[in-house]
Amino acid sequence: MANTIPMPPHQRLAVLLVEDNVEDAELVIRELRRAGYEAKWHRVDNDVDFIAALSNHNGGGNRPDIILSDYHLPGFDVMWALQYMRENGIDIPFILLSGVIGEEMAVAAIREGAEDYLLKDRLGRLGVAVRQAIERCTSRHRRAQSEVALRESEELFRQVVENIQEVFWMADPHTGKLLFVSPVCERVWGRTREQLYADSNVWPNCVHPDDRERVHNALRRNLTHAVSEEYRIVRPDGTVRRIHARAFPVRREDGEVHRIVGVAADITERCELEEHYRQAQKMEAIGQLAGGVAHDFNNILTIIEGYTNLLQQRSIDPVDAANEISHAVERASALTRQLLTFSRKQVMQVTDLDLNAIVAEIARMLKRTLTEDISLTVRTSPELPLIHGDPNMMEQILMNLALNARDAMPGGGHLTITTAPGVIAAAEVHAYPEARPGSAVCLTVRDTGCGIPPENMQRIFEPFFTTKDVNKGTGLGLPNVHGIVRQHRGCIRLYSEVGAGTSVQILIPTAANAAQPAAPRAPRQATPVGGRETILLVEDEASLRMILRMALSRIGYNVIEASSGIDALSIIADGKHSPLDIVVTDIVMPDGMTGQDLARSLAISHPGLPIIFTSGYHSDYNSPDCELKEGVNFLQKPYSPQKLARIIRTSLDKAAGRAESAPPASPSLNGHPARTLK
Repeated sequence: MANTIPMPPHQRLAVLLVEDNVEDAELVIRELRRAGYEAKWHRVDNDVDFIAALSNHNGGGNRPDIILSDYHLPGFDVMWALQYMRENGIDIPFILLSGVIGEEMAVAAIREGAEDYLLKDRLGRLGVAVRQAIERCTSRHRRAQSEVALRESEELFRQVVENIQEVFWMADPHTGKLLFVSPVCERVWGRTREQLYADSNVWPNCVHPDDRERVHNALRRNLTHAVSEEYRIVRPDGTVRRIHARAFPVRREDGEVHRIVGVAADITERCELEEHYRQAQKMEAIGQLAGGVAHDFNNILTIIEGYTNLLQQRSIDPVDAANEISHAVERASALTRQLLTFSRKQVMQVTDLDLNAIVAEIARMLKRTLTEDISLTVRTSPELPLIHGDPNMMEQILMNLALNARDAMPGGGHLTITTAPGVIAAAEVHAYPEARPGSAVCLTVRDTGCGIPPENMQRIFEPFFTTKDVNKGTGLGLPNVHGIVRQHRGCIRLYSEVGAGTSVQILIPTAANAAQPAAPRAPRQATPVGGRETILLVEDEASLRMILRMALSRIGYNVIEASSGIDALSIIADGKHSPLDIVVTDIVMPDGMTGQDLARSLAISHPGLPIIFTSGYHSDYNSPDCELKEGVNFLQKPYSPQKLARIIRTSLDKAAGRAESAPPASPSLNGHPARTLK
């Protein structure tokens, strides 16, 4: 019995009417029309038709938006109908309409699922009741759908977190208590979920003691920002694992941090693979070193051997031969310095210096080195601040960059060197952790050469990496520059385009007294001054010990030789060569006693005795009780006998000056300022 009462187009409404009185049914529909509904309705008056109407809906027919039912019908039981709908999962708003209905019956019907009840003689609020019933039903549907989606999401989340290989965790930001942790924690952290839930200190205590403070500080930052950290944990069986953790805050709508959520991955195997890869790279580097550095050293040795043979045959002017041999030694020394600088094992002799002066000096050398088809332009800033650096290392930077630029322009081109004030940005500390952000001096070396291919840009500072032929480069130039810049707390900016050229910017922090004018570099001293003092020379290399003894004896010194630290102490204990005026000792010696060990012993038996250290491989020998300063109390091998003689004379004179002006205050290792050995 489907009927449609024509109405103005308003809100459409599909109505299932349970009513045996047609006039009452039409009265209800008119009231709906008055409320603004365009009603399409279907009337039934018994249980069988009611079930059929609902079955038609379940089978794909039109779904009623509302069920309006009389309470008193001969062939229809309202309470049964509500129960039937509930048991079959049919959620359609159901409103009772009756001429007479008791309060208890109405309440019972609502408990069974009816949305509302109205008296037939008071249908004025029918439209409102229908709208509210539909809204409540719609809300229930949405809530049910949300609950289903939530359950599905929670199940999906559970399956994901329980099957991924990373530890997923959630914690209370205020108490630090773990609220959730995935089961894989037992495999990664070596702790069960129950242990972690029971005691909030279990997880922090499993972090390696050396990493604990850093991780704690990172988690404190995590209250406001995302964080990523690598750290070590110690498992109950004593094994150490490396962990990479990422965590972030979860906020409420008002911005308050509600939870801390994180993921922790065991990266131990990855780190081990990376270490194996690094070892493989080192082995590859050794091969490249053998092809590059060894080639250069063999050339140098060939030169030395050739001139030595000519001297033995007396077929060459000894002065000319000596000069050529000296030049060859300087080349070998420069190559050694590059290796030591790259490995950060070379002693720095820093001072406030003017980079413009170094650029001017190197530019004069480059004019003799560059080929005629390469033009050189130098632009220096007149307002350039001072930098605090090693002048020899600054020269190495400039020479390496300039010669690298020259080699990039085999067909000629233009080389430009400029200086200007600059700034090291805070963001550059990520690539250069040693860098000091702030005011800096910028040295730029630009060429118009072949440029650097993109695939090589990331490797350009790797040791021994070179695109040149094995006989044309060691691959130490740019890595050497990189090492020096890091030692000076600076950074490098590299720009290159294939076919257009390369620009390298070196930024070095300005000195503390950068506003002061640069002091001129001290002129090299002339002829070394000898003396009559007694020198204890401690050197395990017999040939070197012999030539130093000969050189020092020729200028008047009394030289006592010792082949080791233990040998030196034995000679001193013998007392035949007292008094000693100064000690010159190698740092690394084969008997287990270093030069510094010897100095500590002498500081007790001979307080105030000046000591000069030498080494071919300086490796972090500075200590609070003995600061090594190049050219003051330390000489890097190779060095000339003349340079050693100058430092000996200076140390002796300073020691004598202290002895005349004041009694010795404390033992000295260096003959420069007296220091107390600890």
